[in-house]
Amino acid sequence: MKTSSYQKKYGKILLLSLTVLISILFLSVPPSFATSNFYSLNPSLNTTRLIEFNPNDPSVVSFMDLYLPDGSEYTGNNSALAFNPDNELFGWDSTIGQLYNITSTSTTTAEVNYIGNPVSFSPRNSTITGLAFDNTDTLYGIALNYLIPGAKALISINTNDSSVNLIDYLDEEIGNNGLAVDFNTGNLYLVSGNAYDKVMTIDKTTGDATVIGQLGTTAPSVGAEFLPGTMTLYSVRNGNELWSYDLNDGSSTYGISSFIGQIGGPGSFVNTASLAAQWPVVPEPISSILFITGGAVMAGKRYLRKKRKT
Repeated sequence: MKTSSYQKKYGKILLLSLTVLISILFLSVPPSFATSNFYSLNPSLNTTRLIEFNPNDPSVVSFMDLYLPDGSEYTGNNSALAFNPDNELFGWDSTIGQLYNITSTSTTTAEVNYIGNPVSFSPRNSTITGLAFDNTDTLYGIALNYLIPGAKALISINTNDSSVNLIDYLDEEIGNNGLAVDFNTGNLYLVSGNAYDKVMTIDKTTGDATVIGQLGTTAPSVGAEFLPGTMTLYSVRNGNELWSYDLNDGSSTYGISSFIGQIGGPGSFVNTASLAAQWPVVPEPISSILFITGGAVMAGKRYLRKKRKT
């Protein structure tokens, strides 16, 4: 039987509807990194490892060995990780002064790709110890000894070429630190360790710091990140201790600290100073999917009825 022209057009409309539906469902597929977990870096033997763990039970960890594109093991000096709003993972290698991203290649390995060229810092012991993207996809960092010995600076980093822009020097003394972003507002929070036990907000345009509380520990290694969807700030202290800090508890110090547990469990060999979590992904409501698909099908039916009448 010969296919009429209106049957062909109706088939095209149905095909378009299915294409739209499949495209929306594809965009809802979660990325390679788990949205409910935290990530940090742990140097182990000759290979730096990416650690994954659930903040509700940090004693259970999994690892990804990191390699360069040529297959050699990655052994950089890292104190900072951050996901951008598209949930791409970035880090800063303070050994050479260069930004990189991490893409998973399997459940046990991931690849490190350097971006642009190394940045020449002065003095030579300058390091970036905190990274965080805001909701405009701008990458911020905290740099120690940046250009001036002993100085602490808020910087922005170009993710296309690793170039660094000085925003301003901080007006608060800090030690080793972690930088976190409030996923809802894009505001920056800094957690400091060593002799300066502080939790503070950072103005992204001026670098002004406002102290809002303390974690109650002066451990040297620090990482910081919010649990997505909450105002609970998590911090890595002393290499493998996970702490939380509730900014909504209503106390005069804007929060209380709680020790969650050791990353990897008691006696763990984990030793990290970084923490990163994915930005929340808002899934497309199933009602919207059905609305789009149903609308396309109804349009097809109306078109066929018109063709039959003419």
